Amino acid sequence: MALAGFCWLGTDAAADQTVFEAQKKLNELGYDPGKPDGIRGRKTVNAIKLFQEDSGLPTTGRLDATTKARLAAQRVPSQFTLNEAVRLNDIVLVEALIDDDTDFSEGDQLGETPLHIAAVRGYGEIALLLIEKGADVNARDVRGLTPVHAAAWQGHRQMVALLAAKGADIHARDQDGLTPLHTAALAGRKETVDLLIARGAEINAKSKNDLTPLHTAALSGDRETVALLVDKGADVNAGSKNGSTALQLASEQNHREVVELLQKHRSID
Repeated sequence: MALAGFCWLGTDAAADQTVFEAQKKLNELGYDPGKPDGIRGRKTVNAIKLFQEDSGLPTTGRLDATTKARLAAQRVPSQFTLNEAVRLNDIVLVEALIDDDTDFSEGDQLGETPLHIAAVRGYGEIALLLIEKGADVNARDVRGLTPVHAAAWQGHRQMVALLAAKGADIHARDQDGLTPLHTAALAGRKETVDLLIARGAEINAKSKNDLTPLHTAALSGDRETVALLVDKGADVNAGSKNGSTALQLASEQNHREVVELLQKHRSID
């Protein structure tokens, strides 16, 4: 609700209208000034003081120019989308926006749902709230990525564990056939890779181009992630559709430590 009309025109009617608008906005923001009536009573003064205190302003209880400007700039819950509220990591606002008709599948331009946004940022409390309210743990964006892919990419180990515990498919594939293990390996997220393997992720899963998690880890150049995958049984000699092994990809990217490690484990026919 825009309050650009907050102004003093020097008339009682204008003053009453200003107070009425302020009361209405304060009420929408969670400050209770009583029923908006345009009368500047004790409840209104106290509500203004609370707002001023929360806004770091002098607590005069008066609608001075600074208070009016700050109040006009505030957005009420109904002015936010659920995605925006999640990005702000404001669980109170998120909860206020959820009702029985909430469409948790509604995404942004990339098809990212509120749960995708919480997952990629590691906002566990909000993710749990969304799931408990009915969000789909296996929702896909336009690239076919699920919240687990998003959390795995950022290395949010606890988020991956939460999603898996709530029924998320850790074997889900995006439009390129990449699993969360592929994405965690590509990002060099060793701890998340370890968790996914412990949860049963297929260590030699192949994408549409026959890339395995070891291939993507080799591309990342993260030696520890590559070493973990090898130690857990990754096929060092697996080739992609064009015949490239993880060793060849690491060599092409000049990841010397990874090359040395893979050379020690490759099979020579």
